[in-house]
Amino acid sequence: MNREKEFSTIINKISSEENILLGKINFRSNDEVFISVDNVIEFEDEVFLIEIDSSNQAKLVAGQYALLCFLFKNPIKKNDYFKSIIFDNKKKITFFVVHCYKNYNRERSLNNLIFLKQNLKSMIGVGTIHMDDLKRNLKNVNSKVDLLNSLKSNCYKQPNEQRVKI
Repeated sequence: MNREKEFSTIINKISSEENILLGKINFRSNDEVFISVDNVIEFEDEVFLIEIDSSNQAKLVAGQYALLCFLFKNPIKKNDYFKSIIFDNKKKITFFVVHCYKNYNRERSLNNLIFLKQNLKSMIGVGTIHMDDLKRNLKNVNSKVDLLNSLKSNCYKQPNEQRVKI
């Protein structure tokens, strides 16, 4: 089973009553520059853009986050869903990486993402977790709200940071 399917299986076991995962989404500029994320989880006022990292690619994931930040700030081809999460000013957005590499270093990835977040002055939050830790954390999770709290506990928050909705 590939890692994206494994992630979907884990998340879909949380609730049989609602579809938690919205699937892959692409973000495009008017110049046909694009990037995608592997999955999206949407809550009432928050959206988690999920990237599954199978090979400890902290630099690649950091580049993906940087490109997302630029695409969010610049003119983008706007499909209806994209407009709803980005341009209606109602959603907090977090780029969330699920690492699968056995010997991954969370701090390496998180430090790269935090550096970009701070220097790009991005309102897009960042978070990371290892797939094994995610599985352990979700053993007692049986609702979308519990999932949100579990994901949030693995997100970076600057001291005194007020997450602003974009």
